[in-house]
Amino acid sequence: MKKVKKEVNKVNQDSGCEGVGEVVRVMPAVVDVEFAHGGLPDILHALKSEKDYQGKQLVLEVAQHLGDGVVRCVAMGSTDGLSRGISLSILVRLFLFLWDVKHWVGSLMF
Repeated sequence: MKKVKKEVNKVNQDSGCEGVGEVVRVMPAVVDVEFAHGGLPDILHALKSEKDYQGKQLVLEVAQHLGDGVVRCVAMGSTDGLSRGISLSILVRLFLFLWDVKHWVGSLMF
């Protein structure tokens, strides 16, 4: 496990990806976010909301690059209250999904 954390921390430091995007579309658990050109986060990186929703910060996982500076994300929590125009910042972290030989163990965000 320590080796995995070391590798993830190295990727996080090397990526140097920073930026703020704007929500352009909200579907129940899927959110499209637009970034300025050259500021796209990588797939599996996390985005966080600038303000709290239902007492927590909303975290989204980048799942797909749609083109024209837009990424499609999967919400890791409720999107109630999220609307177009809200700012999201890049967390420069990767989501890792850990699998046992026979079953799913869980997911971690470093």
